[in-house]
Amino acid sequence: AIITIIPKPQANAGEDKILCAGETVELTATGGAGYAWSTGDVTATISASEPGSYAVTVTATNGCAASDEVRVVESLVLTGSITGNADVEAGSNEHYSVNDNTGSVYHWQVSNGTIVAGQGSAAVEVTWGVVGTGSLSVVETNADACTGETVALQVNVGPTSIAAVNSNESMKIFSNPSSSWVKVAFANDAGTTYRLSLYDVNGKVVNTLSGITGSEAIFSTDKLPPGVYFAELKGGRVLTGKVIVAQ
Repeated sequence: AIITIIPKPQANAGEDKILCAGETVELTATGGAGYAWSTGDVTATISASEPGSYAVTVTATNGCAASDEVRVVESLVLTGSITGNADVEAGSNEHYSVNDNTGSVYHWQVSNGTIVAGQGSAAVEVTWGVVGTGSLSVVETNADACTGETVALQVNVGPTSIAAVNSNESMKIFSNPSSSWVKVAFANDAGTTYRLSLYDVNGKVVNTLSGITGSEAIFSTDKLPPGVYFAELKGGRVLTGKVIVAQ
């Protein structure tokens, strides 16, 4: 009698796959004419939306069968929440951060502010704009090219206190923030002549009042773009302060 040994098929379920949250991956088996997956599917290629192990039985045309297994591993994006001040002063610089995960890239967005450093990393520096509200958000893409959900922080941008903005507390700024006018008051019992200059954040003079001999001065802000400005009063001494122009 002749005994013929028929080899089993070379079942191959493919390489292990990385699964991003909310997505699916394709699993393709080779090595035979028929395929039966542990999911109940009987095609060579199936879609997997859950992490875990997927087994397939491969059957050759001669009826012999063999099995193989492939693993689907979910890649988590663990951004966490944004850490940093949610109550800030107009024009202030603030530091914000999320979890620093190896290999990840972070895309930050801000409203009513400017990202001045750190775009692409897990930590950024933000310069906040005018009085009102603002927001900061970030989306992380991890080392497996999986993108996480948007993480956001709502920020209250408030006026700077008079004590904080003035280098000399004998100079007071009223209607600050302002949309139309600002009054500067200071002690000037001797009637010394002062000059008041208003600078933007680039150091450009945007308004000037000369010949001030009293103890206060009023200047208009209604033609200025919203933002942070710096007032300088020069005479018998030099006084400075911050002016916030709101919409």
